[in-house]
Amino acid sequence: MEKIKELRAKIGAFASALEKMNAEATPETALTVEVANDVFGKMLAEMQEELAVLEATFPENPFTNLSIRKS
Repeated sequence: MEKIKELRAKIGAFASALEKMNAEATPETALTVEVANDVFGKMLAEMQEELAVLEATFPENPFTNLSIRKS
C-alpha cells in the first residue's frame, strides 16, 4: 500500500533528523533540542503507531506488490 511506503519513508527521515539534531547539540542548544525532542518525539511515536495499525490491517504479500487486507 502506498500509504505504508510513504509513512515508512517519513518515519525514517524524521528519525534520522532527530538523531542528527541530537548528535549536533551543544550546551547552548541543549534546551531547544530537549523541547524539540519532546515535540517531535511525540509526532514520531504517533506516526509509528499509525504505521503499526496500517501494517496490521494491510499486511504485505511478499510475492506481489499488493497488500492483502485481513478480514
